[in-house]
Amino acid sequence: MQIYKHFFDELGVPYVVTKRPPWDTFAGAKYSLAFDTLAPDGRALQIGTVHNLERNFARVYGLKYEAPGGKQHYVYQTCYGISERVIAAVMMAHGDDVGLCLPPEVAPIQAVIVPIPFKAKEAPVQQIAAAIKNELATAGFRVHLDDRDLRPGAKYYYWERRGVPLRLEIGPEDVAKEQVTAVLRDTGEERAIPRKALGAKVKQMLDEIAGNLRERAWMLFRESLKDATDLEAAKGLVKKRGGIARLPWCGQESCGKKIEEETGGDMLGEELGGTPVPLGTCPICSKRAKMGVLVAKAY
Repeated sequence: MQIYKHFFDELGVPYVVTKRPPWDTFAGAKYSLAFDTLAPDGRALQIGTVHNLERNFARVYGLKYEAPGGKQHYVYQTCYGISERVIAAVMMAHGDDVGLCLPPEVAPIQAVIVPIPFKAKEAPVQQIAAAIKNELATAGFRVHLDDRDLRPGAKYYYWERRGVPLRLEIGPEDVAKEQVTAVLRDTGEERAIPRKALGAKVKQMLDEIAGNLRERAWMLFRESLKDATDLEAAKGLVKKRGGIARLPWCGQESCGKKIEEETGGDMLGEELGGTPVPLGTCPICSKRAKMGVLVAKAY
């Protein structure tokens, strides 16, 4: 679970962790834990699972180990699942109206260099652009020089749609001032960067972009996760607005399924490590709640 958390935190993908209800537990598992994020339409998307299989499969398939004393025992097993849907989660968490917006850590190209030559000044611009590419590549950055015969605006649009975190523009004025004009993909902000400090500044800006993307994604995610003490509040959130509702639950399967039916959502299960829910009573049977659970429409 800690590895999963580190993985998703690096990607800036927000999540909740739940223990799935008994009727949504992986077949043959003692219990299932899952990570869920939210798609832009407000539906929950499962992005990672951990299943405690205990010794159930070992007994069926005769999987044993020999202890130091020579006695044989059935093995304990766990099962883990992360798939390419995490790529979709990254796209959904950070994309905007322009297109893809990738965290620098996983962007195939972290910075694209766009030379802006003017007549009779092409050579110096191209030379500096090539030198900058070599300098950044040597420093370990994934960098690309776009020297295609296209207008600069067309190049900007091309790379913005593909989510490249940082654009570095080099024109005659930049050459004269010994600077580079940097444009951050997430905010569109332009910055003049001294040529000598470029490597350090590129790293600083990439770290800043990663932090901004993470912070923005978590802010939007938390805004869509609300406490609901009754069914009407939960229904309003899940059915009408799209999001995740926190509800008290007595633990009975019949009540859990009734909550799903009434809210039009799926019970993700008991939240682990999240905000404690004031337990109160179950919204179905009015018995004292044993736990707080999360409910959302899910893919």
